[in-house]
This record gives sequence, C-alpha cells and structure tokens, in this order.
Amino acid sequence: MMFYDVYPRKSYADFINPSFETVKRIGYYSKNPQSVTVSNVPYNGTNGKEFPLGLRRYSDRRYYYEGNGGVITIKYQNVVMGYVHPDDTFEFTNTRHWASYNCKQDILNRLFNPFALNRLSREGGMVLIKRDVQAVRIDRSVQYVVFDGLRVNINTLELHPSSNHHIEVTYLDRKLTKAIRDKHENEFKAARAFIMATNAETLRQDHDNITYEKDMYDWFIGYIWRELFTHSFRKSSMSYLNNLLEEHKTLWFDKAKKKILEDIYRTEKPFKTRILQAGERIPTGNWGFKIIKHTGA
Repeated sequence: MMFYDVYPRKSYADFINPSFETVKRIGYYSKNPQSVTVSNVPYNGTNGKEFPLGLRRYSDRRYYYEGNGGVITIKYQNVVMGYVHPDDTFEFTNTRHWASYNCKQDILNRLFNPFALNRLSREGGMVLIKRDVQAVRIDRSVQYVVFDGLRVNINTLELHPSSNHHIEVTYLDRKLTKAIRDKHENEFKAARAFIMATNAETLRQDHDNITYEKDMYDWFIGYIWRELFTHSFRKSSMSYLNNLLEEHKTLWFDKAKKKILEDIYRTEKPFKTRILQAGERIPTGNWGFKIIKHTGA
C-alpha cells in the first residue's frame, strides 16, 4: 500500500510552516483520481502544532513539532518513527517495530523523495538506499542498515556525525566450507541413494522410528516427511502421497541438504568477518552483522 496523498517534504522548514500545503486526491479509489492542493490545517486542540501527514481519514498519521524551533516528531499509528532536526536531518527510532512489512516505510518513502527504504532479508532486514529522483532509479552506491539512532540528511543521505558507525559482516569462508562438504560427501551420497529409492510408506515408517540419536539419513527423512505432509493438503491415500513424493523428491532432497549444511556451519563455524564503512553495501548471503557505533561520535 502506498500513501499517494502524502506530500514530499524537502526541509525542516516545510514542516513548521503552518501554511504548508498538501495534496488531496479526489476519487482516491477510482481509476483516474484528481489531485487538488489544499491547506494543511492543524488538528483541533493541538495549539497549531500537530498536523496530518496526508488525508484526515488516516487519523493516526501525523507529525508535530515542539516549542519554537524544536525537533519535529513523525508518528504513524501512534508509534514514533523518527525525528526531523533543524539541520534537515532525519533520525530513525523504534525500528524494532518494523520487524514485519508494514506501511511505515511507505510513508517515509513518500515523505522524503530521496529515501528508498527496502526490506531485504538477505542483506539484514530494512535498508535505506538513495533514490535518484530525477532519473527515477535506485542508487545502490549508498546503503545504510536502518537502526535506532541512524541520522541522515533528508536530501543527500549524508550521515550525521552522531551516528557514525561501521559494520562487521560475517560470511562463509569458501575454503573451510568446501572442507566440510567434502568431509560429509559420502554421507550425502548414501542418504540420496536411500531417498531416491524410497516410497511414501517407507518414508513414514522410517520417520516413526527416528530417535534423538539422529544420523544423516534421519535428518533427511525428517525434513522430507515434513515437506510431504505440508504439501499433501490432508490427502492421505498412498497413491497420492507416492505421486507427490516422486514429483518433488529431488527438490526436497536438495533443500534438505542445504538446510543440513547450514546447521553444520552453525556448529562448526567456518566463518570470517570483514569491516564495512557506513554506507557500503552489505553483500548478500551474509551470516549476520553487527553495527558498531564509533565512540565519541
């Protein structure tokens, strides 16, 4: 869901000017909505300090500023998303409340044109990428992991000194992981031979006999049985289960092997780390990272 009624702001002054105007869309849900510019009037009872971000139908979408030249607070559904400072910087907060995909990122993307907030699970969750407004494209040369206290210029995404940091990224060492795969290769080959020859009834019996002392074959049985049960849609005829197993057997084995290797990696830890400066792109396939703020920043 995009909030097309949220009008972009380019500076701190855009927020504190009571006569600032916003775009109201007539026929919002029609195929051809019309846009008109209307005065952005403050909420009643806020002494002229609290304004809607867009249409009033979204009663919880609002921002307000405190005092004369104070910090502006951006809220959505009564959750503070961040602060606009007088130096035209935005400071993120309550980012843990963004754990699942929701509308908060869309509001900020619309509110600040240079922002391109994306949820990239392989790169550590929510990241802030610079949008080239004129070229209408994403500039991945600058990419910040979003965290509480991250503070950037609204227009340039230049990092504020108060949030200087670097990132310690964990990744797999290819030489070490190859050694692990080679060590278990015979077990994988034996398990594959068993799985390729089995049928649904044998798979069920073997699954029922799995104990806590699991071997490699048991790990594959457990994973593939769960996949078969999940995709069977409660249809339990043996002919149906056999057809389903044969159709997906190779795919499920490969997925199980990948999952088992990941579990082995977590145990044997064939990892290395590298340091990235703030704004450098985090490589995909990472195994986690730590944000390390610079002391004295």
